[in-house]
Amino acid sequence: MSTARPNPIEQLQTLEARYRAMLELAVANDWDALANAGRECVSLRQSLEHLGGLTASVRDEHTAGQMQALIRSILELDARIREHTVPALDSTRKLLAGQVKKGRVQKAYGATQSPFGQQGAYGAGDGL
Repeated sequence: MSTARPNPIEQLQTLEARYRAMLELAVANDWDALANAGRECVSLRQSLEHLGGLTASVRDEHTAGQMQALIRSILELDARIREHTVPALDSTRKLLAGQVKKGRVQKAYGATQSPFGQQGAYGAGDGL
């Protein structure tokens, strides 16, 4: 019993469709769904790699042209996705870096609130 060899054109078309969906998710700032779709793309790319290389599947110029167009489209979609994700990641990095710095300052200088609470050592209106 032989199993049918996966069609690389169909797999590239599926991958391109996933990238289109990922672009929509990036535009919508739906980072959780984007991460999940990204994991699906990794799986699809790995299945393409297991075909033994895309060039081994090329039997004619038409197929080569189709594959080239799909790969070009995927790369363009990837670039457009990055236009949305890179600034968001940079913003997140800055936010996290600020929190880390704040934590280090608090650790170095102790608690930021008085042990006596908001009123001070001598109670409300103590003038100190």
